[in-house]
Amino acid sequence: MASSDSQATVIGYASLANKPYTVRDSLGTFIETVAPQAFRGVLAGCDCRYLFNHDGMPLARNTAGTLDLKEDSLGLFYEARLDTSMSVSADLVAAIERGDVTQNSFGFAVAEDTWDADYTRRTITKIAQLFDVSAVTYPASPTTWLKMKTDGSEAQRTAMYRAAIEMEMLGRRLASDKHKFNHINYLTGSKEKYLPIQNRTQAAAERMADRLTNKERAAMLKAGERRKAKLDDGRKTYRSVFGEGAQGAERR
Repeated sequence: MASSDSQATVIGYASLANKPYTVRDSLGTFIETVAPQAFRGVLAGCDCRYLFNHDGMPLARNTAGTLDLKEDSLGLFYEARLDTSMSVSADLVAAIERGDVTQNSFGFAVAEDTWDADYTRRTITKIAQLFDVSAVTYPASPTTWLKMKTDGSEAQRTAMYRAAIEMEMLGRRLASDKHKFNHINYLTGSKEKYLPIQNRTQAAAERMADRLTNKERAAMLKAGERRKAKLDDGRKTYRSVFGEGAQGAERR
């Protein structure tokens, strides 16, 4: 068993809800968002490893009692207790303390997802399996974060969590407002019927699409046409067409 002076704890968010990011597949780029409560019913029964760049020897594991996982209003939070007598763990801790490694990713399979009409924006609504959470060099979602556990970092998580709760309460108040508003589909430029005010996941993806250049927007629409041909029945999940291996694993 590792001594207390050879232990270090990393905390962070491997996935953040309602925070869109871009993903590139074999057909092109699309915007993806993980919906709140996408990990519901998965964490209790999963066998999840903590890795670096989704590879190598496990640095922690929830079935071994060295990795804790929790989904809150922000997303998927983890606490990994590392044994720094292992060189791979010591190297990761050093890189985190230097500020060289600051973000996360997760390996998963999808149970349920939805696409917009252009197949340029995907929302993951339910995760089927969680294979790993990883500290990574290049994350798909730039909003993820990790830190060595200290009083300060725990306080930061608490502040972020409280802010998320306040935003959720605000969203509920807005949801009680029956007014709708017209909005522009920023990828096509067409005016659509209306967007419910409470749909913060779609609104966040719309704002991200609004920042695309004309060239990026055109390329994404062409990729969406090819993707729509692959997912033409409207029921297939992304993993059933583009998944890696029999389990349909994806990495973000």
